[in-house]
Amino acid sequence: MLVPAGSAHPFSISPRDLSDVPPETDVRLGANPMRTLPFLLFPWLLTASAALLAQSPSVCPTSAVFLALPNQVRGYPTKANGPTAPCQIIHGPQTTLTTANSVSVSINGYLHVLQFLTNGTIAVFLPEAHGNVAPNRIESVLNNDLTAETTDRKVNDFVLSSRDSDAAISVTERATTRAEFAFIAPGISVASALSVDKDDNLLVGGWDTAGNALVETLETSTSLGAPAVVRQLTGPATGIFPADVPAFGIGYSTMSIAADPENGELYVYTNSPQQNIQKILVFPQGASGNVAPSRVISGPLTRIGPPSPVFTNKIAVASDGRLYVSEANETILVFAPGAHGNVPPAQIIQDSTIGTTPVGAAGIGVRSCTCCQP
Repeated sequence: MLVPAGSAHPFSISPRDLSDVPPETDVRLGANPMRTLPFLLFPWLLTASAALLAQSPSVCPTSAVFLALPNQVRGYPTKANGPTAPCQIIHGPQTTLTTANSVSVSINGYLHVLQFLTNGTIAVFLPEAHGNVAPNRIESVLNNDLTAETTDRKVNDFVLSSRDSDAAISVTERATTRAEFAFIAPGISVASALSVDKDDNLLVGGWDTAGNALVETLETSTSLGAPAVVRQLTGPATGIFPADVPAFGIGYSTMSIAADPENGELYVYTNSPQQNIQKILVFPQGASGNVAPSRVISGPLTRIGPPSPVFTNKIAVASDGRLYVSEANETILVFAPGAHGNVPPAQIIQDSTIGTTPVGAAGIGVRSCTCCQP
């Protein structure tokens, strides 16, 4: 049962002290059986898997950017530029990864990998995990058809599902293995994206019943089960494209959102209904209502492309203000802080081990130099 944000939740538990940020518990779990359904849905994964075999990488530095492919996670140094071999690969049957589409990085440096169909789970890996290794723990959420995921500074995981409601969100608390809260983002009919802002509140991106785009801020910093609506960013001045067809599998990847963890700026990737225009809009922290972005990154020099056909998070922002954009064939575009207009990326990280098999854009997450600290 799901209830709107701001209402009491039937699964609520006793209040807990949320002021601390403890390390994530080491709960090693065995592997689950591999599932064949994703390969029936996306046959290109079979050839992609063969082309993306691990090549004995070392562990990535603290500052690294990660890509979530359906059956593996690959990491690269954030300072890399040009052809780059992965510094970390999590791949193999023990990982349980078969339908991964999103990766977020906790304040402790752990990799939280969302699986779209695999029993509705988040596989959590140690910061140094590489090779054919089991997750540190596996979190079970309320259902599957999972389209987005984000992790706040208290190591709570928020997961967006398209099964019971287009804006149904479940919450798994830190170091636990089962979702304990669930709510619906009010005002949103079709949801596409999640992020967490500088105040540790949840951001939900999507469209209302009329197809108008909006980004809603929910006060999850004070309530995980019944967060109040803090603000809504919506209206034609925002420049966020309206929805195309609000049906399952359509529209879910056409918006991606990320917040700068230091200055709070909100980044919104938006794709036109005609699939021919892509923009990244940047709004100041706390932007609300029908307001224009302070910056727009768009144009042929940017090389920003269409979304992946698989539900993935397209963008991530590091603590130093650099913007990371995931493109097809394991390509990462990196834009300098303050980038504006039709500008080329400051860096282009291209996986040098991918081979010739085309691969769709992967979900992206960045680990900044400020994480993993005591």
